[in-house]
Amino acid sequence: GLQSGMLLHTAAWESLADNPSALVDRLSLVLMAGRMPQAMRDKLVTYVTNIPTTQPAYRSYRVIDAASLIISSPQYSVQY
Repeated sequence: GLQSGMLLHTAAWESLADNPSALVDRLSLVLMAGRMPQAMRDKLVTYVTNIPTTQPAYRSYRVIDAASLIISSPQYSVQY
């Protein structure tokens, strides 16, 4: 059967995953026209930073989690 949900191709973003600030800033630019509130940005950077780099696929996890949190946020829903 068909699966529902979001499919996110992370390869283009994974090069930014080792720099959580750069990753969040780029996602902010693409998904929120660069207008992410500072408090939201700070929380996302902290969250992404805390995803352990010991997991083999940590880069894709960082991208997926950051993008998912942005897209599901009230700020994204209201403004974009």
